[in-house]
Amino acid sequence: MPVDPTDPDLPLYGASPLTAYARYWRRYVVFSGRASLSEYWWTVLISVVIAVVLGAAGAILLAIGAAIARQGSGFAAIPNAVGAVLLFTLVVFALAQIVPSIALTVRRLHDANLSGLLFLLGLIPSVGGLILLVLSVLPANPDGRRFDQGATAWPPSAPAAPATSAAAPPAAPSSAASAANGGFDAWPAPADPAPSTAPLPVLRSADAASAPEDALTAAWGAIGEVEPVEPRLGVQPSWRRQGYLLVRRADGLQLLATNGLAASEGAAALGAGAEVYLASPALGADPDAVADGWRFTVVAAVARRIGASGMHLPAELEQFGALSMAVPADAPDGWRNEDGRVGVLIGVGVPEVPDSVATAAGEVRLVGLTPLRPQELQRILDGGREARSAIAGRLAALPPAALTDPERPAV
Repeated sequence: MPVDPTDPDLPLYGASPLTAYARYWRRYVVFSGRASLSEYWWTVLISVVIAVVLGAAGAILLAIGAAIARQGSGFAAIPNAVGAVLLFTLVVFALAQIVPSIALTVRRLHDANLSGLLFLLGLIPSVGGLILLVLSVLPANPDGRRFDQGATAWPPSAPAAPATSAAAPPAAPSSAASAANGGFDAWPAPADPAPSTAPLPVLRSADAASAPEDALTAAWGAIGEVEPVEPRLGVQPSWRRQGYLLVRRADGLQLLATNGLAASEGAAALGAGAEVYLASPALGADPDAVADGWRFTVVAAVARRIGASGMHLPAELEQFGALSMAVPADAPDGWRNEDGRVGVLIGVGVPEVPDSVATAAGEVRLVGLTPLRPQELQRILDGGREARSAIAGRLAALPPAALTDPERPAV
């Protein structure tokens, strides 16, 4: 299995205060993995507030008890006892923070791709704390993935591009083609048309765009009308270009795609090597309505996790087949599991959407996302790759318009 972007050893970017604090205590003695800026600083803030409240309340109660005692009243014992308990709780709280605070700082250094041993710089008199403060506010670096527990060597070798031509007809899945389709173990029986994730021709013309985003925009434009979608505050992605596209097909199907997840980072790198998209006939009447919809929060959350984990989707799909994860999203109750997250299957595409697009910087995969019912996600968690592949095959056989239908039954 690849490293799951929802694994607690991976950083949670944009973590809420309570989520960050809960993760802090759940990972009490975990020194591997990474912690995002939001995880780190929300935890620091909450811990300081708790300590200040306990200390101030205890001191105030003791002062009140002393004032009452000077007046000769026997009621002084009550505020004195409560104040002493609060101050004792503060001492216990401070002692309990020692190990997890060190672990959190080490993970924050890992997120900046720095060795956790740099925590020892904080022991330098006078300037050590300042140095550690500066290091703790450094931005995230995807190369910090090397500190994740069980992380593979990075980057993985990307799979070879499938040999296709503009004149080649869509091919039905076979054992030879399964790798290009994400390596599913189970497909629906070959039919006409082929399953939705069957590889489609990749156009390689002399008019290839000079930049990946230009080639991708042209590819989406050949499918339908393209409009940019501006994310709302709080759901911005964590990759470099940070964009989304809405594609309206003539058949009424709408596609919401990331635009920048595969943006170049360096001379030959292509980021995640893929853009992800979700299909539905009900994304929204206009880009603003799309940005307000729950399906947008699913795509945004998946993209953030992919960007944060440093995944190279083509290599991950080639090696492991369909991928699955659970992400926080503002979805209807029927899509959310007990902890409020939405399961997502990565790798089931849509007919007439190319499997990949040739750009001047390299090939970019177009990878479909499908929300999972809680029962489907649980079966995947229980059954692993075989269950995931079986569910992927069943979802690929459904009409694309039904994939995010609130009335869709579990497959």
